Amino acid sequence: MTTKNNSEKNHKRVLLVLGASFIPMSVVVGILIFSYNKNVDSGHSIARLQEEIKKEEVRGAEMRDALAQFYASQGAEDFARERGLIQEAKPRYITVASQKWDTDIILSSHQ
Repeated sequence: MTTKNNSEKNHKRVLLVLGASFIPMSVVVGILIFSYNKNVDSGHSIARLQEEIKKEEVRGAEMRDALAQFYASQGAEDFARERGLIQEAKPRYITVASQKWDTDIILSSHQ
């Protein structure tokens, strides 16, 4: 009498199921790794931009302080008189688009 061994068939089916599920699982793991790396890169970019913002805020404060010291120590009227400048009643503002930031720099006279 001959007996048929079904364990070989079952073994092949298990390997087929495992092999077929390996491909989608690999794709999902790859997507997760890619999205994690993008998230980490974004975090580093945000931290770098925050540092740049802090530096620019300090630079702006230093410029405002220097301007205030200039007006306080030398006197804007004397400075303007020496150079033949006159104060306009309605000054026009000059705007210059900044290359680094999405803002405008506004230059005006101190009143």
